[in-house]
Amino acid sequence: MLYSPHSRVEIQSARVARQIRKKKNTSIFQKCYRLINNQFGGEMAQTKMSKNSIKFRCFWKTTTIYEVLKARQWVETESELDWDFFWSDVGWMYEFFDHIHLADHQRFNHFRNYYELTRKDFLIKNLKRMKKTLEKEDKLEEAANYNFFPQTYALPAEYGLFVEEFKRIPGVWIMKPVGKARGRGIFLFTRLSQISEWKKDHRWKSENPQLYVVNQVENYIVQKYIESPYLIGGKKFDLRIYVLVLSYAPLKAYLYRSGFARFTNAHFSMKKEDIANKLVHLTNFSIQKHAPTYNSKTGTKWSLHSLKMHMITKHGEAKVNELFHDIRSAILRSLLSVQNVIIQDKHCFELYGYDILVDKALKPWLLEVNASPSLAADTPQDRELKYGMLDDVLTLVDMERRLPTQTSLQVGGFDLLVDQGATESSPKTVPSLFSYLGCYNDRDKQLKQMAKAQLASG
Repeated sequence: MLYSPHSRVEIQSARVARQIRKKKNTSIFQKCYRLINNQFGGEMAQTKMSKNSIKFRCFWKTTTIYEVLKARQWVETESELDWDFFWSDVGWMYEFFDHIHLADHQRFNHFRNYYELTRKDFLIKNLKRMKKTLEKEDKLEEAANYNFFPQTYALPAEYGLFVEEFKRIPGVWIMKPVGKARGRGIFLFTRLSQISEWKKDHRWKSENPQLYVVNQVENYIVQKYIESPYLIGGKKFDLRIYVLVLSYAPLKAYLYRSGFARFTNAHFSMKKEDIANKLVHLTNFSIQKHAPTYNSKTGTKWSLHSLKMHMITKHGEAKVNELFHDIRSAILRSLLSVQNVIIQDKHCFELYGYDILVDKALKPWLLEVNASPSLAADTPQDRELKYGMLDDVLTLVDMERRLPTQTSLQVGGFDLLVDQGATESSPKTVPSLFSYLGCYNDRDKQLKQMAKAQLASG
């Protein structure tokens, strides 16, 4: 059951949150410890929190992650190797990661070949491979569930196959460079002649995936465009959902309850004259902020919780719960498709930004997965979401060694998605069609309860 916007739980959680926010420059988890310590007159919380000697390094100093790391009261360092925790860009990994030895306790925010999930052509390759593998194993029912990505071809390698399919199924298709983000290089087309310039100028590039980020010429994917997206107020949107992977072998991942819908400023249209209009078809903030109607105070985002409540009023709780369960399932299957190809490393974890489109039939489509989702905040609400989410990421990475050894079903705003290494007494997944995705995020209340339980256990 969804929490009502005016439920007793939400009112109590909001009251706790207001108390917590009065204390600055510490993380939410630490604030919970201190608040509980004051309420119960204990000293264990203060004793634990005084041992903040963790050294961190952060590549992104103008985004929310830097604020969150500083709030942990860890010690910042600029050393190349003398750190305990490093939030970096992928470039550092390519240059240094395979040439250094990390101590057991050091943690880094990317897996070595993360691009198997986040590079558009590799993602589709792995999803198709997983589907074929299941079919060969006669697991046809599960194979049929891998239907959540649009019809896709990698160019130039599959150009011939694409042309045959385009002639068979014309309409609107979309071209995307495999290694770019924020909507750069994307365009829609309805005729093969419209991509002739791309084909003429395109040159083969190295097949070494570690070199593609510095190569001037990138491969593309071409996908059948979803021509009937779900609209609100006549405008298209997609969903940004956050997933934290702590391990691939065994697979252990958490799904964040909160997220947001990114809307276009322009009304959706499939008219011929609007096909090339990115303000109509692309939801990326980097594009929509240039719209004449863009309002910097309100932005173009709507919370996932608000969206879910709105859809429930239109379609009922059962159908919307099924939709969000399907989104959760698509995310889990995408991780399973790359589990055997991504290099497991105990030093690594990764926060992914999933982009999901919902069509008018309430079917979710996986558009792409981002290895470095934007951590900049364009509105106060955006900052609050990302600050809390990143604070919970650090709690789950658990540099302070405070979490119980048994897998927790919920930590802050994160809910367990899968844990293949779970014991018999600890569920591997949440065994229900219900998904907490988009529900009220009671992270403050949950963190307080978790801190209280840990203090009681000593």
